[in-house]
Amino acid sequence: MIRPLTLTDLEAFVALRAASFSSDPLSWDQDADSIVDPKVWADRIVEKPEEQFLLGYFMTDEAGQEQLAGLLGFQRYNKTKRRHRGMVWGVYVSPVARGRGAARQLLRECVRRAKEIAGLERLNLTVSNYAEAACKLYLSEGFREFGREKDAARTGDVSMDEVYMTLDLTEALEKTS
Repeated sequence: MIRPLTLTDLEAFVALRAASFSSDPLSWDQDADSIVDPKVWADRIVEKPEEQFLLGYFMTDEAGQEQLAGLLGFQRYNKTKRRHRGMVWGVYVSPVARGRGAARQLLRECVRRAKEIAGLERLNLTVSNYAEAACKLYLSEGFREFGREKDAARTGDVSMDEVYMTLDLTEALEKTS
């Protein structure tokens, strides 16, 4: 199930985000210490449909409880001259939920919501070249690479390229209409 996160999900969000840095360190250009403070995220988790939202992929555990197993963030650019664009960020699916189409579902829900935002024409994202499955997913959903920064980040001695991708929502609208 996909739904927007609320403040009641803050603890689970922070825990899953921290786990993402442990399980997939080459997929991120940050380290875990920079993302585990709940105070940093409390304002960003509050949904403002025209500006920002965090989507969660939830699985039901053996006890019938919802467990957060995937994340996707959206943030519209704030500056007047950039408000026709939005940024997809923080996409992650826990290993237990992989192979179920969770990332695709999160991405499609983000695109659906983005299409409803007046004046929003494009979604941008960046992804590590080591996140091969994510790169393939984004390409299959209509995103196109428009740039690449070599050696953008390093984890130990391993250098990561940051791949810049974009989706033209007006073209995406035409394809689904």
